[in-house]
Amino acid sequence: MDEASVVIPSADLDAAMVVMGLAWLAILAMLAAEVVVESWRRLRGTPRAPFFAMLERSGVSLVQAEQVAGFAGLRSAAARCATCGSAQHCRRALRWDWMGFEMPRCPNAAFFTRVAGEPFS
Repeated sequence: MDEASVVIPSADLDAAMVVMGLAWLAILAMLAAEVVVESWRRLRGTPRAPFFAMLERSGVSLVQAEQVAGFAGLRSAAARCATCGSAQHCRRALRWDWMGFEMPRCPNAAFFTRVAGEPFS
């Protein structure tokens, strides 16, 4: 007895192989794009939170702020800054301050006033 062989027309096989090949190419392209994007993010680095620039702007070092507010106060102020919705606007205002950009309403204004010992603007 001969085993029954399945006959697949070559046109259908070629089309199926092309579709599978394109699917694998698409998967590889997505993986390669993710590698490129992640490498770019790592090389570029993450932007510093505006919190540190605001400390510098108020003339207070990180050590001085920690001495005044304590580590827990410093940590909570940095967390407020990191989750603030206007962080991008704040970065822009810090970068272009000399052109008259207004600072957004800051959730850490009281913190900066307390550590600087003077009203924060």
